[in-house]
Amino acid sequence: MKYVMPRLNTVKTRTGYHRCKARKVKCDEAHPKCGACSRHGVECTYDKVRVNRRKQTLAKIRAAPTETHSVEDKARPIDSRISTLLETRLMHEWTAYVCHTLSTAWEFWKYEAPLLAFEHRCILDGLLCLAALYIARPNTQDIICLGVTRADMPYIASIYFERALSGHQKMLTDLSLSNVEAAYVSCTCITLASLVTLRGEVEESRFLVNGFSQWLRLSRGMKFIVNKWHGLASFEEVRKFAIFRSKPDLSNPSELYNRENAEPFKHLLTWAKEHELQTPEDQDAYAKALSYIGLMYRGITEGFDHPYGTCRRIVAMTSLLPERFVELIEIRRPRALAMAMHVFACMKLVEKEVFWMEGIAEQQIPILLRDMPSAWADAVPWPLGLIESEGSTRI
Repeated sequence: MKYVMPRLNTVKTRTGYHRCKARKVKCDEAHPKCGACSRHGVECTYDKVRVNRRKQTLAKIRAAPTETHSVEDKARPIDSRISTLLETRLMHEWTAYVCHTLSTAWEFWKYEAPLLAFEHRCILDGLLCLAALYIARPNTQDIICLGVTRADMPYIASIYFERALSGHQKMLTDLSLSNVEAAYVSCTCITLASLVTLRGEVEESRFLVNGFSQWLRLSRGMKFIVNKWHGLASFEEVRKFAIFRSKPDLSNPSELYNRENAEPFKHLLTWAKEHELQTPEDQDAYAKALSYIGLMYRGITEGFDHPYGTCRRIVAMTSLLPERFVELIEIRRPRALAMAMHVFACMKLVEKEVFWMEGIAEQQIPILLRDMPSAWADAVPWPLGLIESEGSTRI
């Protein structure tokens, strides 16, 4: 049997240099002279237009934005400033700095949250949004990467916020034991990111937030998720989740709503009461809200809460208070607005330690004051004094 020499698995050049193409041999396309022409000591000529076109194609590929969203998201144009390199820069900011500024459970945000983000894009978008907002603070370098500046960060953050919110809303339509933890994490990111808009530096329309009452509505999603979670797993199983193990403990109603907590603000329960018709539901909402706010204040002034613990109380507030309290703020009841002013005052007390609280009190307290009857100004001297003259932390 005649032995047939196997053919070498080579590819003839299509874009190679002229002499190699004429000889129909493979060209290594080295520049300025290919290997074959170097061996034969002859002139090497090639099509410069083709080489330039190849370089242009490579440049376009490198500059192309990252497409990491689902098929549904591809219909929406991706902002040209969003790229793989920028997202890598934002994730570096997250793991190196931002994760330490959210709560006392920084280990979760540094190690576990990024792993969840690999499985759930809405979490990744939430983390990138928070990282962009963090970089946007005034004392950071101006150029971030790829010519993107610090001034671009609020807009870039808003893009990620929209994506995070869209993905989160889709997740809520089909909550199960496999994704309820992720839903809670993404809701936390969205709540904190939208809170930053209350300082007035970020365009609120892109963050779908317009004032304190709408932030309360948006953040109330936590309550829905937690209730759903308890329906899917036992209390002990839910409590194993790292965020719930952080300080302070928010699982004890008798501590959260202890009427003694409200002692520094007790005048707010009775101020001009004769001018307001209150239902038993209203009274319960006011009492629980004021007790919760009073505990927050005590944690700051008595020092048993870390500033990040205060941040945790603020972010979780809506999920722990009666829904009626949010409704009373929405209908602009002066008593509810006065209590909300004390929440912002507590933010003022910790803003030097908690970046996310900076400047919110100065922006929101005057807005709430304008919505209240003028006589109610005498009921809120501490919040007003705090933003006007850096007053005492104590009532």
